[in-house]
Amino acid sequence: GASNQLQSLVAEQSVVIEEGARRLTGGRAAYDEASGVLQLTGQPTWQDGERSGRGQVLLADLQRSQLTVRGDASLVLPRAQTGTLLSALVVQPGQKPDPRAAENAAAGSSPTRIVCDEYEFSPEAVAFRGHVRVDDAQMQLTSDTLNVKLSPGGTNEASLLADLVVGDLLDRG
Repeated sequence: GASNQLQSLVAEQSVVIEEGARRLTGGRAAYDEASGVLQLTGQPTWQDGERSGRGQVLLADLQRSQLTVRGDASLVLPRAQTGTLLSALVVQPGQKPDPRAAENAAAGSSPTRIVCDEYEFSPEAVAFRGHVRVDDAQMQLTSDTLNVKLSPGGTNEASLLADLVVGDLLDRG
């Protein structure tokens, strides 16, 4: 444009975008300045510290700090220090990894895996939609939707709401 401002950007073939412990990859990336959305396709993946995910389309809304993953979406969470699904989800940006995570991994503690049609992270919530399945050391859960509301201010408190739930609590102790 006349102002020499970036309006759009397209990158193709083995795209890698990194900032600190955060990483986005894909076969193609397209950024639109007007919407503030970066779209990755071609087997896109994301990583934020020990958390990672993938899907068919990844949308990073830079203006709203939202990440949406659509189509055969999956998410892998490390075992948190308390060993619960919620504590693994509410790791705040910039929070240092739990030093016990490596010990848990070495002890054979498996990560939590979530698969669904799509999920969306925002600073206030995490929403999983469509054929949600959670495989965790403490439970297996199947649901149509799973919503996790995060507390304001990063106090690591969360509430969980799921619709049409089928679940098993596992005692592996």
